[in-house]
Amino acid sequence: GEEAATDAMEIPNGEFPSYMVGKAGCHVTEMQSRSGCSIELLEDGRGGRAAVRRVHLTGTRDQRTAARERQVARRCAAAAA
Repeated sequence: GEEAATDAMEIPNGEFPSYMVGKAGCHVTEMQSRSGCSIELLEDGRGGRAAVRRVHLTGTRDQRTAARERQVARRCAAAAA
């Protein structure tokens, strides 16, 4: 099978990271379950003042695509609404 790899993407900082993770990690756990991809939200290194937060997606190409396009992007769009 295809080996796992890691992609990085950025999401807006502020309310987006909290909304993406959810209470006690419930949203990120659901996104990982649906996509089969490991999703890691990194600290911004600036005490919450950076404009964006980096997200690492680890899995096969299909899993990373599912996580990026159907899970993380959808969660960020919902937070912006």
